[in-house]
Amino acid sequence: MLILDGHNVLFAMLPGGGHATGEALDAAQARLVEELGRHYRASGERATVVFDSRIFRGGARYAKSLPGIRLTYTHPPQTADDEVRRLVEASTAPQRLRVVSSDRAVMRACAERGATVVASEAFLREIRAEAQRLARDEAEQDIKTGRPSSEELRELLAAFGDVASGEPLRTRPRQPPAGRHAVRRRPP
Repeated sequence: MLILDGHNVLFAMLPGGGHATGEALDAAQARLVEELGRHYRASGERATVVFDSRIFRGGARYAKSLPGIRLTYTHPPQTADDEVRRLVEASTAPQRLRVVSSDRAVMRACAERGATVVASEAFLREIRAEAQRLARDEAEQDIKTGRPSSEELRELLAAFGDVASGEPLRTRPRQPPAGRHAVRRRPP
C-alpha cells in the first residue's frame, strides 16, 4: 500500500515547486488522482494521499474515497506529516507500506518503522513510465488483434456518430461470427 505526503508530491509535479497558485495545485491534484487511479488499475496497489488543509479548525478531518485511492485532509493542529507518520506507526505490517515523500524527517521516521520510502520525484517517474508501458502494450495488442485504437475509434465515431470529447473509449474483443468456430449438433 502507498501512503503519499500529498502536497509534497504535488510540489514535485509542478515547475517552480513551492511557489504554485491554488489553481495550479488543484490541477496537479486532479492529475495525481488520475495517475494513481491508472496505477491502481494496473498494479492493484492502493494509495492513501494525505493533504494539509486549513478549511476546518480544531483537528477535524475530511476524507474522500475513490476506487483504490483514499484522499485525507488533516486540519490544524495536525499536519499531513503527522498523519503519514501515524499511519505507518499504526500499521501491523509497515514493511508492506511504501511512503512517498521528499521530506527527510518523514522519510527517516517511516524507514525506521520498516516502511519503504520513495522520493516524490522518483515515484512520479515510476508511475509515468508505467503509464507509458501500458499505453504501448495496449497499442501493440490492438495491432495484433486488428482492433482499432482508441484514437481511431474516436475518429470513426466523430465521423459517423456523436461522441463527447475527452471521454475514454474502450474496444471490445472481437467475437467470431456466429457460424464459425461454433459446434453445431444435428437434431436426433
